[in-house]
Amino acid sequence: EESFPDREDLHFVLDRIYLLERKGDGGQFLRVAEVALGKDSATKTAIYDPPRAFPAMPSKEEEWVHKERMEMKERRNGNRSNRGGRARNNGRRSRNGCRVPDTPEIIAAKRAERRAKRERMQLEQARQETEMEDRESMMMS
Repeated sequence: EESFPDREDLHFVLDRIYLLERKGDGGQFLRVAEVALGKDSATKTAIYDPPRAFPAMPSKEEEWVHKERMEMKERRNGNRSNRGGRARNNGRRSRNGCRVPDTPEIIAAKRAERRAKRERMQLEQARQETEMEDRESMMMS
């Protein structure tokens, strides 16, 4: 069994911190800012606009990493009905409190709204991937 050294023996350098962003579930984290710590830091504080990837970071996570992350997210989010508190209720109700089923028009509107949202998300993801590839090609040249 391996043990950790005493606290007095543990030393490391912390000369910067990063402010990161990631939009949605796709893609890697990007650096928005790099903040130098300490007056003797060799690092300078910088703001990246547009945000930058870490130099050695792949632009897309490997499939097995994505799968594991999505499974972990599913386990974490799980069945929200077990979390306590009041459940969200957006359904329509009649005067006696009974739920009124959605009309075919309401169902069609909900489906159209979901389809439009899905298409917006796909376009945004494609745009982000293109930007990431452009940044990588600029870094390589």
